[in-house]
Amino acid sequence: MNINIKDGYVKYAFRKSEYEGKIVIGRDTKFEGLTASCSIKQEQGGQHIRLILRPEGSVVLHQLHLSCAFNFLQNDTIYCNGYQSWTDSREFSIDEAIPPLRGVMRLIKMHRYGDIHFYPYSGRSGEFHSHTYTYIRRDNILALIGSLSESEGYTIFQFQTRNHAFTIIKDCEGLEVNRSLPVLDVFIAAGEEQKVFGSYFNICNLKPHANPTTGWTSWYNYYTKISEDIILKNTHALAENGAPIDIVQIDDGFQTAVGDWLSIKPEFPEGMKKIADEIHKSGYMAGLWLAPFICEEKSKLFHQRKNWLVKDDKGTPIVAGWNPGWSGNFYTLDIYNNQARSYIEDVFSTVLRNWNFDMVKLDFLYAVAIIPRNGKSRGKIMRDAMELLRHCVHGKKILGCGVPLGSAFGLVEFCRIGGDVALKWEDHLLKFMRYRERVDTKHSLTSTIGRRHLNGHAFFNDPDVFILREENNSLSPEEKDTLFILNNIFGGLVFTSDNVANYSKDIIRQYLSHFPLRAKSIGDVRHRDGLYEIQFSIGNLSYCAWANLSDESASFTLPDGAFCRNNARTGEVDFLPAHSTISLRAHETHCFLRIAESAPALAGSSGHIFPSSEVEVFKGGGKNITVKLHAKAQRPNAVFIRVAKAGKYSLNGTSVESREVLPGLHLVKIIVE
Repeated sequence: MNINIKDGYVKYAFRKSEYEGKIVIGRDTKFEGLTASCSIKQEQGGQHIRLILRPEGSVVLHQLHLSCAFNFLQNDTIYCNGYQSWTDSREFSIDEAIPPLRGVMRLIKMHRYGDIHFYPYSGRSGEFHSHTYTYIRRDNILALIGSLSESEGYTIFQFQTRNHAFTIIKDCEGLEVNRSLPVLDVFIAAGEEQKVFGSYFNICNLKPHANPTTGWTSWYNYYTKISEDIILKNTHALAENGAPIDIVQIDDGFQTAVGDWLSIKPEFPEGMKKIADEIHKSGYMAGLWLAPFICEEKSKLFHQRKNWLVKDDKGTPIVAGWNPGWSGNFYTLDIYNNQARSYIEDVFSTVLRNWNFDMVKLDFLYAVAIIPRNGKSRGKIMRDAMELLRHCVHGKKILGCGVPLGSAFGLVEFCRIGGDVALKWEDHLLKFMRYRERVDTKHSLTSTIGRRHLNGHAFFNDPDVFILREENNSLSPEEKDTLFILNNIFGGLVFTSDNVANYSKDIIRQYLSHFPLRAKSIGDVRHRDGLYEIQFSIGNLSYCAWANLSDESASFTLPDGAFCRNNARTGEVDFLPAHSTISLRAHETHCFLRIAESAPALAGSSGHIFPSSEVEVFKGGGKNITVKLHAKAQRPNAVFIRVAKAGKYSLNGTSVESREVLPGLHLVKIIVE
């Protein structure tokens, strides 16, 4: 699993002339007006590669890359991290391809959402690219390659497996260098998955200042058709049903136009401060959606402040994308324009200080770096923009969305890591269009699994909402369960948009089964033909799940041990022996607690999607056992304890008789009110 860095290449302008040349690894390489130094040193069990440029004046970069060699084998897979939050991110076999967007999508500016407007897609088999980090998997060993800094430009890893070639590209077009600058900074390590990612995040020195968080958002039920009445009715329904969420977040639709953030629609007659206060009275934090760097065509900002917008060489505002839910095209503010920057700062001051919101969901962030300009590359602009947001939101929380992920590392508490979920399983038309940022539930889940490594390290992952409601969606019961389970396994921010007042008794029970939201340690994740096997743990409890994302039925066999599975809707619990064969319908997921062999041990429960994880205190000595639930756990709740042998036990001071549910598996049960 050795990656051999052969040499580098640079193309640049100096004193109105163009130059290019090969960079020698391990020593200084001198060019006209520029010296390049590429060093490799051992660090954190891997290789730290740093490329420093030392100009003799002002140099403007056009291209920069390192050429590498790697011997690809037929069964290797390659993980490709997409350009921004919504771009699909998964492992590819070495003979697959990433096809380019179909041309018709360019007519409505949909190509601006992705990287196809600045990265050349070949569409050929065996040719891939990945942003910020990537890995090559060979059985249980990964060769991980990750950027340590996106401050000077996006880092893109390009693969040509048929030629056994691998290139580390710095997207540095337009970057002006007038001082000694580390332009490329990369870490390479090989080993087991958890080890190499642990080393990568250690050397990145990333420490998210947040905790796993739950909440409600208005978007995926009401979309832009929201009002003060809708928000408050949903907030009160959550409180009345005992939902111990953390945040109620108001999404798009409160403003008169995208860009005019302080102009509020008449559907919010009491104003935004009043509604934040009401959310606080219900015991929740208040969140608000903004797209701080863009404005739509019908906005007053667009018509009255065109001098604030990013423009092309002819002085025409550049279209950053098209949204049918708004007035069509939208445009981006120039953060280097002092008046535009002052407006952005004023918006945040009003939202966070005057209106007293606790979190902002910041969307469509990629647009700020739609073109390189002002002597800055796209990635440099994106990082500057994220640092501006962090400054504006000092002391409160950011949920980033529609953002190149590496630019957000260490600067947001939460970040979307997949495309939007849809009210159906798959959008076949957008899939046919090869639209990598499409709204599509299966597409979203694939990235949720693919980007699992970032959760709790770069930030807490937002996998988008789950949907349990029966009205206003076309997801099957199996699909809703899969979305619910996988979001809770891989998510650090778990939201819904459902009106819980409309839930049936069984659905409210299922909804409450994800409290408390516990941090997970993800182990092996394997997949074949759309069937995913997922190993994870919560504290010292061990779990396994199988998710069938394919359109065909599938089956699997449980490994050694005894297992507990519950039905989150009904609270029914069953226990299964080793080597049981389980059948899954298309798009169905089952999750199991692997019961510890030693006794006493937690052996399952009826009240949590991950059985026994809602237990806060568990003490066992001899025949005296104490169990206490987390304050956010739903009640009543049946908790099962594995004991060493048949007989009577004292469980929370009550005498209970054990029963043998499987050969050698003796359990006692208590109902916690």
